[in-house]
Order: sequence, then C-alpha cells, then structure tokens
Amino acid sequence: LAKASGYPLSGYEKIDHPVQQEIFKFIADFTAVSPEKIKIGIDGCGVPVFAVPLKNGALAFAKLSRPDLFSGKLKEAVETVV
Repeated sequence: LAKASGYPLSGYEKIDHPVQQEIFKFIADFTAVSPEKIKIGIDGCGVPVFAVPLKNGALAFAKLSRPDLFSGKLKEAVETVV
C-alpha cells in the first residue's frame, strides 16, 4: 500500500504512518465502529492491530458476502476476496 500510494516505505508499521491511518479508517468504516472506540494494540509482528466488538467484526465478514453493496474498486476487491 505504501509503494502503490507513493508513501514512504520507512516506518509503514507505525500507527501514525499514512498506511496505518488508511487501514484504520477503512476498518472503522467497514466495521461501522467510530474510530475513538477502536482499540489499537501491537501483535508479535510489530504492526498495529485493531480491535472492534465481535458483532462489528461479524458485520464486516457478512459484508464480504454481499459485493452488490459496494461499487468500483471496493466491489472488485470484495469479489476477489470472496
């Protein structure tokens, strides 16, 4: 994502890097959780992980079964994942 978006590759694993901020915004949108309610931790790989309530995580997975809910590149991505 960093390379494709023209962001610096250095520090991509840090929460304040544009890559992590894009991921964070997408997680908030896709799970329907406001950003201030998402917990952020670091797993064994050193990159941020985002914790959302189980029902919202399930909602995100349910959305993957409905590519018709999306358009453009996001629809293509959901269809590819499915």
